[in-house]
Amino acid sequence: MVRVRPRGANEWMGQMGFWEFFTVLLIVVSAGAVIFVLTGIARILSTSNRPGSGNLDQGALHDQLNAQTNRMLAETTASLGSEFGKLRESLRLEAGEQERQLVQVTGKELEANLREMRDHLDAELGRFREGIGGALATLAARQEAGEANSRARQADAVFDLYQRLAKMEATVVAVANPVLLPSERLTVPDELAPENLGWEQWKEVGDAAFAFADSFNRNRLVFDDSTCRELSIFVTGVREKLTDNIYPNLRQPTEDQRRLLRQALEQLGADISTARDRLEQLYREIAREG
Repeated sequence: MVRVRPRGANEWMGQMGFWEFFTVLLIVVSAGAVIFVLTGIARILSTSNRPGSGNLDQGALHDQLNAQTNRMLAETTASLGSEFGKLRESLRLEAGEQERQLVQVTGKELEANLREMRDHLDAELGRFREGIGGALATLAARQEAGEANSRARQADAVFDLYQRLAKMEATVVAVANPVLLPSERLTVPDELAPENLGWEQWKEVGDAAFAFADSFNRNRLVFDDSTCRELSIFVTGVREKLTDNIYPNLRQPTEDQRRLLRQALEQLGADISTARDRLEQLYREIAREG
């Protein structure tokens, strides 16, 4: 809201002095006119009453009085009109000056209000930016922490699964080709030793396969879809080879059963190697991202 500065005491006193002066002037002029009229009338009457003035009739006296009165009224009217014109011009000039001052004051106050509003908006915008920046930093930190925790869980799950796969591979190698060392890929000999065809020898292989499948089942959520599909197919393949082609052909196998057993072991060894390579690749990817 624009506030107009109230007039000071000197201004009001100045204005009141002008009006008082105008009133006194008007009274003096009116009084002078009245005195002048009365003086004229008295002069006329005295002239008419002098000796030798009897020849002045009443009509001439009346005309002379009217002419004098009209002249006095005309002079008084002209004087009052002039004073009123001066008063009107003075008031017009004063009103123009007040309007100019009001415009100046209004412009300055408007500029000050706009500057104050701009400063307030700049301050609010600065606080808003700081708040947004802090929130984004917090979200980024939480996201980074969450991603770090997710990578850590993935690494732990892959590491545990890899150890169980290595255990399963070692048990298969121990019964299928005992001459191989751990970490060597399975190669099946032409003839399987009879002592390695007993059920007791393969029970450890079944336990290792179950432990691997159980670890994968508990950690599926930390793997991506592609890895989950590959490992699911691997687990199912291990179960089918053990239950369909290996276990049924262990005791006193025929020549055909030996051939099926050897094929199943070769495929199992290849599948274990493929699963090992996939887990190694996945673990290294997680380590690089971390």
